[in-house]
Amino acid sequence: MADRGERDERMTQIWAHARAGGITAMNTMVGYRQAVHDGADGLELDVHLSADGQLVCFHDHVVTLADGTAAPVGSLAVSDLRAVDIGDASTGTARMPLLSEVYELLAPTSLLLNIEAKNRPSPYVGFAEALQTSIAESAMSTRIVVSSADHRLLDNLRRLDGSIAVAPLVSDGLVAPWRYLCEAGFDQAHTEYNEVADSTDLRAFREAGIAVRAWTINDPNIWNQLIDEGIDGIITDRPGEARAVRDARKANIG
Repeated sequence: MADRGERDERMTQIWAHARAGGITAMNTMVGYRQAVHDGADGLELDVHLSADGQLVCFHDHVVTLADGTAAPVGSLAVSDLRAVDIGDASTGTARMPLLSEVYELLAPTSLLLNIEAKNRPSPYVGFAEALQTSIAESAMSTRIVVSSADHRLLDNLRRLDGSIAVAPLVSDGLVAPWRYLCEAGFDQAHTEYNEVADSTDLRAFREAGIAVRAWTINDPNIWNQLIDEGIDGIITDRPGEARAVRDARKANIG
């Protein structure tokens, strides 16, 4: 990952969750700008591949069109996807962002970027290749980590370019997932909170040499718990508040 020399590696990073319902519409440029404004260390967002090979930021696999019909994101050209209003009362009209637009926003900052590649249930042909090319052209490739529930996609991506950081999503109550991750050669993971709610599990990840960021945590009591236990990152809908808690704890220790 990037700027390791500039960051305190003992300090838990706070990543903004881009699907912050009730704060901004999901995966909009307004939401991404808010993450920058809130002083987040990183931004998490969701990416699909359009029918014409463009990387677009959207959570669900299906999008509702203006006429009320629904269609898979990957079945539509980017021009059709951009015609859909994905805004809400907090943002007004908003268009589905291109991943390249996010690069333009974040490149001048120090924020890290988590691209969650949404490749299930229907895998996109050429997704790994599109991601590899996009990241190489991003001007911030060393600040990007790609996560996915499709671990085979991540394996394909790192075979294309071993310099790209990848982090499998871990959920569903797996037994000793750190053993599987080590066997598969992964050194980072993004876990559902329940996977690290037991401090012994988080310790096992860390002893296995696997960096862990947990999602989506909005409870200050849990922030305090995980910061105490030395988790690498917390993904939250409330990055400004979480950062304030983290920084206050660091100041008290210092």
